[in-house]
Amino acid sequence: MRIDWLPILFDAQLVVIAATLVIWAFDDKIKAWERRVFRRNRRRKAGIRCTDGHIVSGGPVTQMTAEEIVRICRDL
Repeated sequence: MRIDWLPILFDAQLVVIAATLVIWAFDDKIKAWERRVFRRNRRRKAGIRCTDGHIVSGGPVTQMTAEEIVRICRDL
């Protein structure tokens, strides 16, 4: 049983070329998406950010109520 590799390799080469062209065409959109996701994740880890720019805690504080957050920000 002999397999002819030429058609398989030709199809694989076409798939690689097509994928490369698609990635190249949407490169700016992919980079913008990566920046947006990175900024979103960085903001989630920032903790409580008051209106004057101070960051109250190093991690996300989900168990605090809005009144406690306002009180902490006013105490700064």
